[in-house]
Amino acid sequence: MKQKYFILSILAALISAYAYTTLNIFLVCMSWVPFIYNIVSLKSKKQVCLNGFLFGFIYGLCLFNWTQVALKDYSTLNSYRYLVTILLSVFYGIIYTVFAIVLSKLNNGKHKKNYLIFINNIAVAAVFVLIESVLSHIYQGIPFLNLRIGFVLGKSLYLSQLASIGGVSILTFIIILTNVFIANLIKSKQKINVIGAIFVPIFSIAVGFIMFSTYETQRANGVKVSVVSGNIDPKVSWTESTGNTLASNYFSVCKEATKNNPDFVVWPESVFPWVYNENDDLIKELLKINNKPNFNTIHAFGLNSKISNSKDDIANSVLLINNKNQKIGTYYKNILLECFEKPLFNTFQIPFAYSEKYTYAQVGKPKPLDTDLGKVGMLICNESIEENFVNKQVKNGANFFFVVANDGWFKDTYISLHHFYIARILAAETRKDFAISSNCGLSGFINSSGEILAMEKSDSPLSISQKIYKNKEETIYTKMPFLFSSLLILIIATSLILTFKLKKS
Repeated sequence: MKQKYFILSILAALISAYAYTTLNIFLVCMSWVPFIYNIVSLKSKKQVCLNGFLFGFIYGLCLFNWTQVALKDYSTLNSYRYLVTILLSVFYGIIYTVFAIVLSKLNNGKHKKNYLIFINNIAVAAVFVLIESVLSHIYQGIPFLNLRIGFVLGKSLYLSQLASIGGVSILTFIIILTNVFIANLIKSKQKINVIGAIFVPIFSIAVGFIMFSTYETQRANGVKVSVVSGNIDPKVSWTESTGNTLASNYFSVCKEATKNNPDFVVWPESVFPWVYNENDDLIKELLKINNKPNFNTIHAFGLNSKISNSKDDIANSVLLINNKNQKIGTYYKNILLECFEKPLFNTFQIPFAYSEKYTYAQVGKPKPLDTDLGKVGMLICNESIEENFVNKQVKNGANFFFVVANDGWFKDTYISLHHFYIARILAAETRKDFAISSNCGLSGFINSSGEILAMEKSDSPLSISQKIYKNKEETIYTKMPFLFSSLLILIIATSLILTFKLKKS
């Protein structure tokens, strides 16, 4: 009998990981059922813990498998790559052990009245969402751990709309609540679970459809933007033998991008692997391409730059430079990558094999860059999955967003796919247009309704142009980011009170 539960936990982990990595919405709304069914069925605390850990560990192995290739190809930690994957999976095993314990306590299956069953199921999903939300705050700067279930719904235009009410949390809630109803239906055969399992996804899609249909995107204050990427593998170094070819690629995409007189040309993160200085010959030459005297194009370069005369004060940044080689503004990255851009616990930093090791200064602030064309919200790489950080920039007046990223470290993995679709969630969540330039990843444009205007991935130099629109709109989420979480806490409290009264009676 115990073996059956272990098999179900492993099966649930494998299917859930597949659904997550492929953004399979239909599958993810059922894949957690075996795990939830297991936990609410087990009586032994030991078995609850073992199944929780087993699920989390296998789930982690699937989600963190990409780290082996990344560490092998781009780091000097090749010998430890399997150990890193296992340790990350063990950590996920511990996290899901905790959730399994909480789930088994909350979902006791003793409720008989429909309204109590309904509230209890919502409370179970609410606990999961709140745990995930708290962990998301803890994971800031560690994006490879911050794998929120709700990100999967970024594949759906209609379901993404709900993020404007409750952020990513409401998307996770929809997925887990649907799984909870199905799991309890299998366990108890109660009709209310049938109703819930059907009602939750259909109602969510219907609300999202209405929100999308009634929302009017901006059609004034347009800004012409070109996103470009050389799509250069991080393993390719700028040397005497490669430099001319790489520079030629940049000249080619720059010429293509500027031929229609864009207001902005957005380059990816780490567009050049050296520290910027004002006399950089390559940048000067790029700025001369289609340099028309009566037109001012602003280039957004993702570069390492000095913030003082000190050798160690290097910042991951985006520099806005016009075609007259005048600096318009500089954005310094605010949320640094733990272990990579800054040492973990100030002691350990993973060394890269193909680039110089820097310890970056954390001097950035969540403020958009002010230009004559509007306030540009800047997001460098992992900052583009931090919804609280994005919300701060909206509060500070961001009219639209540029995402600059280097997905070369994990190209051809699900991480790159998620990177783009998370931007769709954030576009709908904030009602802001997004322009995305990613080296070796997905580049393109997403408007404030969540519609993907352009999306392209290429192994060769790429240029895409699109008009985006600035606005000052705020959503329920950007105005009240803790509203949905507060509602979930209220539901949990209500469920606990009703359960306590039931035990007393």
